[in-house]
Amino acid sequence: MKKNPFAWFITLGLFGLFFFWGWRIYNVFHIIPTHPDVLEVLWGVEWYHKALLAKNFPPFSIHVIFHPLEWQSNTLAHTPFLFVLALPLFEVGGAAFAYNALTISAILITFYGTFLFVKRFAPNFIATCAALIFTFGGITWASVGSHLHLLCAFSFLPWLALTIELLKLSESKNLKILGGIFWGLMIDSSLYGLFIGSMAFALLGGRLFRPRWIKNVLIIASIAFLTSSPVTLPYWLGMHRTSVHYYGIEHNLYWGASLNSLFSPSFSHPLPQIQKLASSIYKGPRDESGMANLGIITWLLAFIGVILALKSRTNHWGLVFLSACGVILSMGLLLKWDNEPVKSPIFYPLLKLIWAIGYALKPEVFRSPNPLPSFEGGIPLPSLLLIAIVPFWEIARTVSRYAGVGSLGLVTLGSIALKHLPKFGCYLLLIMWLIETLPPPINGVRTPYELHPAYKWLAEKELQPGEGIVDMVYPSVLIGPEVLWAAWLHGKPTASGAGSYWPEHSYKLWAYFIQNDLSNPDVWLILRQYRIRYLFLHMRGEGERRMWELISSNPSFRPVRCFDSGGVSYPWGYEICVAEVMELDDPMNVIREEGWSGKEAWGIWAEGYKSRVTWLATSRQNHLLHIEAFPLCISGEHQGMRVKVNGYHLFEHLWGDCELWDGKITIPASLVKKGLNEITFEFKYAMSPAEITYGQNPDPRKLAAGFKKLRIEPTD
Repeated sequence: MKKNPFAWFITLGLFGLFFFWGWRIYNVFHIIPTHPDVLEVLWGVEWYHKALLAKNFPPFSIHVIFHPLEWQSNTLAHTPFLFVLALPLFEVGGAAFAYNALTISAILITFYGTFLFVKRFAPNFIATCAALIFTFGGITWASVGSHLHLLCAFSFLPWLALTIELLKLSESKNLKILGGIFWGLMIDSSLYGLFIGSMAFALLGGRLFRPRWIKNVLIIASIAFLTSSPVTLPYWLGMHRTSVHYYGIEHNLYWGASLNSLFSPSFSHPLPQIQKLASSIYKGPRDESGMANLGIITWLLAFIGVILALKSRTNHWGLVFLSACGVILSMGLLLKWDNEPVKSPIFYPLLKLIWAIGYALKPEVFRSPNPLPSFEGGIPLPSLLLIAIVPFWEIARTVSRYAGVGSLGLVTLGSIALKHLPKFGCYLLLIMWLIETLPPPINGVRTPYELHPAYKWLAEKELQPGEGIVDMVYPSVLIGPEVLWAAWLHGKPTASGAGSYWPEHSYKLWAYFIQNDLSNPDVWLILRQYRIRYLFLHMRGEGERRMWELISSNPSFRPVRCFDSGGVSYPWGYEICVAEVMELDDPMNVIREEGWSGKEAWGIWAEGYKSRVTWLATSRQNHLLHIEAFPLCISGEHQGMRVKVNGYHLFEHLWGDCELWDGKITIPASLVKKGLNEITFEFKYAMSPAEITYGQNPDPRKLAAGFKKLRIEPTD
């Protein structure tokens, strides 16, 4: 190709046509893609610039979201590597320019790397078209304008694949180092790169099990882990400093790709006819579980390529293994169709065996000894075994993204097929292939530095030390990049958050509002535990209107006002209604979990032999537990109560009679953890008034003790 300038012209011309069709952001200094995840990157660039260059302090632990505890920014999907890489670009043209420049660079790296890789198997023109298919189609283009970390990780995949192919010819030291660097850069860009990069070694096929190649792979892996340590080490430390919620294996099941979605063109294709075709093939959710669309022509050509691989003496089986590895692992834990598991009872023994292995090795993931109802009758896939035996596999939740690995193998097999087809058939299929892959345009909006009027009002308010706000949408706490961006601009901490990993206390708050609506008169207790002063309700639809009605009629709140958007269109082009959380007079300030009756005028009964409460501690220090309680009085019986804190025995009390006990117990700092803490009350007996009075009092509740006061406060 170096001797053929016309070939270069064709390659660059085709790339330019696809790029300028798909990338519609021409003012790269002020316009950004419309996907909200872009705001996460803008925040990261601005924050790292302030922390590292302006203030000279570490950028990891901050108190801007997931209030009232600190948040580890190094646990974001967009890594510190990307933020640091963007800093010189930020100096040149600001945050929007940094984002756009990184995105365009990743697109160029992806295209050229894929071209060089496919060129080993097919002529220049076909390799050019294949590079267009991989770059502007499937998971790769779906990541443009949204998941920059994933786009950057995939941009180095063809380069790693090319290095592995070259290693088959010459096991040189330089190639091993280069392979390790490429894999390390993938991990630096996104932690998904750890598993995506490992799949590239499927290109080795049977060689992978030979001792010499095992040694080569281990050398490459060692270099990759060393190269990626500036990202993986802070991530590991951040995850261990924060109690992170694991969503459950059902969550992992959801994010696997459905079999029929893999054969579909993109459901956001710019041509309505192809959109309609895609909708007829796949009818499941239009989120990332359904976005691994590799296209009909891709599969047709790849199938021809596999047949040619069977007939030919040329060894292309590595490409088949690469394709199968990416595609099969992208489907997740069970075989699905339209995002619903395909049922077949004959696979139940295998499912139960894998589940038993998982329950033995990872009981925190496989939470019951038998398969959960959502897994019953399902057809297990290799990922179910991998999640059972491979450390951290469950953390990479959106496994549909692995289809990008399969895409590289499939487009290369398709290129081999085109090389062997007659010219007319080759060019006809190429045109159809390119049309099927035509990317949906990425449009932009101006970088939203102007705050919503509600946030402008907040920015001028003085909150007490330790206080914050919570952002909400129907039906619960708002989690999204726009929360992070708003908090950066208005400067007040919010109990809402952003990112894939939620601290346990934040998930608890989110789950509370899923199970309880805003009419609950005790809602202020929950919000005040989180030191929340104001609630910001984002009025996106009818659900939020109903929530505001409940807020307006609940004494836990004092409605402030509803602010219209004031001309701000992105990302807050709607009203935001603000209410102040009131602190009512209540003898109890803990969160009641289980074993409690309804509140009465005098207090509350503990029901059953065990009652449990939680409270949120912002630091490890001594706390004072104040209890006023009396037992359910039974003639000849003396009620006893054991108090445990976070599972540790702290105190016991035995009532002499039916008297009210007023006790103050110090909980030492050694038993307190930052975040949610648990107090358990265990009782000697619990009986119903109906049993004691032989039916004269019909109350059927199994009562243990009545609490008139139950408060916990930090002490100096």
